[in-house]
Amino acid sequence: MYKNFNIIDCTIRDGGYYNNWNFSKKFANEYLKVLSKLGIDYVEIGFKKIINSKDFGQFSKSEYKYIKKLNIPNNLK
Repeated sequence: MYKNFNIIDCTIRDGGYYNNWNFSKKFANEYLKVLSKLGIDYVEIGFKKIINSKDFGQFSKSEYKYIKKLNIPNNLK
């Protein structure tokens, strides 16, 4: 029925509204590993806008220098 579709996960981005995006790097790496095994195509892990708050964690924004430190499986975009 659906031949060409992609699955996107926004759990970290949207879940951050509940914990100010204070996810640990360890949690993020484990979560990405699970999503990879589930066949998820895309993962949104933060925002591109600048949120200036010392209370907000690294995932409140998508800084490339931080993203590069994550263990992102090759099959995730």
